[in-house]
Formats: sequence, C-alpha cells, structure tokens
Amino acid sequence: MSFFHAPSGAVEPLVFGDGNWTLNTESDIGVPGPKHRDALEKAGQYPLPHPPQDPITTLTGHGNQEQTGSCAANVDFDETFTRTGE
Repeated sequence: MSFFHAPSGAVEPLVFGDGNWTLNTESDIGVPGPKHRDALEKAGQYPLPHPPQDPITTLTGHGNQEQTGSCAANVDFDETFTRTGE
C-alpha cells in the first residue's frame, strides 16, 4: 500500500497488485444541516506506465466516484498522479 498526496491535502491510499495500483475507498462526509450524512465511494485502476519507470514519474488511471444521500452524484473520472519530490 502506498499513500498518494495531493497539494490540496487529500490522501489517496492505493494498493499494488497484478500490474495495477487500485483505489477503493468508502467514507461518510458531512454536508450542511443537522441530520445530513452522505456516503462517498471511490474506485479506480492505475496501470503501471509502459515502458516501466524507476521511479514512476506519472501514474494515470480512471475510475468512478459515487456519492449517495442529499447530494447524490455518480461521476467517472480520469486522474494523473505526478511525482514532485525525491
């Protein structure tokens, strides 16, 4: 498992197996209002770059994010992680 950090402070936990990094997260998020709780599920696949890189400078993948509750949404996404440090 590796944790990928975004400049915004967001952290994505990815697990490596079978040539892919995989993202699967579930969380409850608060929205304005006294009784509002929404669920957020995010899943993605990030295959190793070809040709192989050491270290990996960019990792690109796609997935789906589904939010249920009062602010329901279902969105497909493309995402790229870019290495910025050593």
